[in-house]
Parts: sequence; C-alpha cells; structure tokens
Amino acid sequence: MKIIQLYHPGPEPRVSKGSDCCDWNVRETHCRKFMCTTGDCIGSDGAREDNVKLEFWGEWEAPSKCSRVNNISRKGNWPKHVHEPFVCKPRTEKALNTDPFVFIEGFVYSCCMIKGYPSLQELQRGDLLLFGSSVGRKFVLDTVFVIERKQSQADFLNEVEQDHPYAKEIILQGKIQPDGYVYRGATFDKPVDGMYSFVPCRKSTSENMGFERPTLEGASQIVKYVLSKEGKTQGIKCTCAKTNEVWRDLRDYLHGEGFLEGLVFNYSVKKCLKNNHQ
Repeated sequence: MKIIQLYHPGPEPRVSKGSDCCDWNVRETHCRKFMCTTGDCIGSDGAREDNVKLEFWGEWEAPSKCSRVNNISRKGNWPKHVHEPFVCKPRTEKALNTDPFVFIEGFVYSCCMIKGYPSLQELQRGDLLLFGSSVGRKFVLDTVFVIERKQSQADFLNEVEQDHPYAKEIILQGKIQPDGYVYRGATFDKPVDGMYSFVPCRKSTSENMGFERPTLEGASQIVKYVLSKEGKTQGIKCTCAKTNEVWRDLRDYLHGEGFLEGLVFNYSVKKCLKNNHQ
C-alpha cells in the first residue's frame, strides 16, 4: 500500500474590501478556505455526532458567504476570513473544481495532480493520501483520505446526483470525460482495514477566532518519516500494517492537538447571488 503526501496550494482567496461573499474561483490557482458549517464528526468520547456546527480548513471553489475573523492581525497559518459554503447556478465559466470534495461521506478525489504523477493514477484500496499545503516552509494538513475504490465519473454522478444535484458542476467542472474516473474514500461506517477518511476539525464557538492547520511537527517518528519536507508529492510504498499504523498514529496525534474527526460536511443551495465579489 502507498502513503502519499499531496501538496496543493495553501493561500486563502482574496476577498474584496466590504464584500461578504466569494464567487466561483476563476483564478489559475486553487485556494484553501477556513469554513464553518454543519456536519458529522467523531466526538471527544469516540461516538459519532451528527449535524454539529463545525469549523475546518478545506477546498471550496464554489461561492461562499464570508466574514472576517476576530484578531485579524495574526499572520502565517491563521485564517483571515471564515466562509459558509453554498452553491448556485449558473456556474461561472472556467471556474475551478473542488478537489478533494469533503461534502460527501468518505470524500471524493477527482483530478488534483493525477495527470502529472503516475503513482496517483492507479491508487489501490487502502492507500492513504495526506492532503495539505506548504505554509512557512511547513507542511500543514487539511484532509486525510483513505482510498476505498475507483469509480467512473458517469457511475459516480448516477449514484450521488439525487442528493447532490450540483456535483457535476462543483467536482467535474460541468462535464463528464468518457474515460474519466474519481476515487471514493472509505467511510466511518464502512472502513478499509480499520481506516476511514476524515478532516481535522473543531466545534464552532462564538469567539470566531479561527485556528491554524495542524503542522504535524510534534507527531511521532513514524509520521515524521512519512512526511516529506519538500513541496512535492511523495509516494511511499509500504505494507497494509504500516499504513494502518501511520493512520492510527496520525489520528491519535490530532486528538492530542484538540482536533475532532470530521466525517462529512454540508453546504447550502441558493437561487442566486446579488452581489458577487472575490
């Protein structure tokens, strides 16, 4: 099995002064947003909690309502805005897709860097992907993705479009490739070798302070061994037992840093935007 550290762009989107929303991202570079929305998580007692208001870092290239966080003077890995994700039509032409997509349980990985790295083109059940960014020369984590299966884009949409009618727009940029596919992640209810996909998150508070993405610098030696210090994708072949060990060690470390495991997140659907800015 492989453990892959996958770097994607880390900066937040620019928000126009006085604006309270971001439109579809049509820039050349993907962004990370610090988001607040409802979702399901594993609580501190190890039990699943549904429809909890959560805060987390992730990718959402569709529109979002945003507001400035308190203590905006903090720099580096701290957020400047908090975003509430939503979607509406029409999708802006040339808008970027959201990948990985953490708004379906287990998550969806559709195309990020796949063409450039052969090791990403034939991922196997049980492979572990660590999505993150380089901020201040440190790797900061936003998503832990455990591969469950590879699925054609057409079959994927047939399965999810009833509950997620905008999946084609948000995930696939509005079109299906004849030979296109996505990777589906393992869920808490149906884990792979005891592993499942999750996002480090925290329950929302009234303080609106935000938090930094975990750097993993204080993690155990095995996590340090897996994580590269270079801003490149690093594929590491290892046994299934090794993959399990790294996943458990990473989960336990994040627990110690005050994070919960976010299993799935929600977004709202709106008819239109009255005043779009980015």
